[in-house]
Amino acid sequence: MMDRLLTAGDVAKLLTMTPFWVKDHTSHSGRPANRQPALRGIMVGTNRHLRYREADVEQFVTALAGETPDHGEQNA
Repeated sequence: MMDRLLTAGDVAKLLTMTPFWVKDHTSHSGRPANRQPALRGIMVGTNRHLRYREADVEQFVTALAGETPDHGEQNA
């Protein structure tokens, strides 16, 4: 099943951050993010709207928390 696509505003609400903060951490179309860890964004449509897959947001949160995706343990 395909992930739901989220806007920067949707992601910002989930993370209790601003859309600017989300976009600052976004990499897309070969463009690196300004901040690390990077959140993968995708450009969709003829107007190239920036969207985020739910799975990519989950990976980003895991990276922010310093957890390993498989075990949920803190990195040493």
